Amino acid sequence: MEVDVLYSEAGDADFAQGLFEEALENYEQALRANPQCVAALVGRGKIYLEYEDYGKAKKDAKRAMDLAPENSSAWTLSGNVRRCESDFDGAVHDLTQALSLDETNLLARYSRGIAYDLLGQPEAALADFDESLRRAPDFVYAWYDRGVLLTEEGRLSDALESYSRALDLDPEFYECLVTRGDVHTVLKQYKEAEADFNKAIQIAPQQGTAWYYRALLRDEMGKQTEANADYEQARRLGYSEDDL
Repeated sequence: MEVDVLYSEAGDADFAQGLFEEALENYEQALRANPQCVAALVGRGKIYLEYEDYGKAKKDAKRAMDLAPENSSAWTLSGNVRRCESDFDGAVHDLTQALSLDETNLLARYSRGIAYDLLGQPEAALADFDESLRRAPDFVYAWYDRGVLLTEEGRLSDALESYSRALDLDPEFYECLVTRGDVHTVLKQYKEAEADFNKAIQIAPQQGTAWYYRALLRDEMGKQTEANADYEQARRLGYSEDDL
């Protein structure tokens, strides 16, 4: 196996574990060995996306597409860069191109669903999330974002089902616990809401979001003393109503 391929695959393994610095070094090593290694360009571009360095990510995406216009992952990277830069029409274009090259590209389909949602096209977004989940039923983030979309559409019972599927797969998914708890609050399912916020606080007590939402819940339940204590804790952690 070529040296650049070895380094690129090592970078992919590091990226999958969230070891972004190590992944970046491996991709750099691959590109030193072969400046035209498309897999390394795409991998490095994904790291730059994580770092919100969209200029560098866009440069890697363009270079990868110039070298291999038939590479679905390169188009996916470009689409996600455009989405992060709020060019949602451009994102849908590139992600659709990625899927035309490889209809099994799960990241492209899921990402296009997010772009469609941001474009205000919920039906198209839901279709992409549903197809992603048909192909990969254990795709946690697709369940979560499907729930967010359904919440936006006012389909709260369906949204709860999606959040619960995500939490079955990842019981410590903090954002999902808080979001499900908020939907329970709206539905006046106070016991379930408080359980979600309590668990989120147990998982990440240094995060202010769950403290704040539990304060709102307790306010609504008439537990003013406890609500005030939660508001104060949220403020200590730097969270306020402006973050909603």
